[in-house]
Amino acid sequence: MEILGNTLGEIAGEKAGIFKDRIPAFPVTQPEEAMHVLEEKASKLNVPLQVARPLDAKLLNGLTLGLEGKHRYLNVGLAVALCSIWLKRTGHVGEHTSIKPALCGNSS
Repeated sequence: MEILGNTLGEIAGEKAGIFKDRIPAFPVTQPEEAMHVLEEKASKLNVPLQVARPLDAKLLNGLTLGLEGKHRYLNVGLAVALCSIWLKRTGHVGEHTSIKPALCGNSS
């Protein structure tokens, strides 16, 4: 806390220090105080802020993530969002293609 700050807003402000002009940022869902700071910093730098939502456990069709905890679904949701954007930007996935089969262990 000594380095990043004492409040969620201060910590979010320090974390937002990585934002670069017009480069998209992908935070996970944050408490309102932190999200407000991230949105404000993103706006000043013209950073497109794309909030990654937690993975819906129903998409796993009964599979588990290996470790328990709500944060695991946040982390996987972020990973899926980043992979999806990368695949689209590199031309490997079109708008009509779904990454859902990969999440469920099916390859088609």
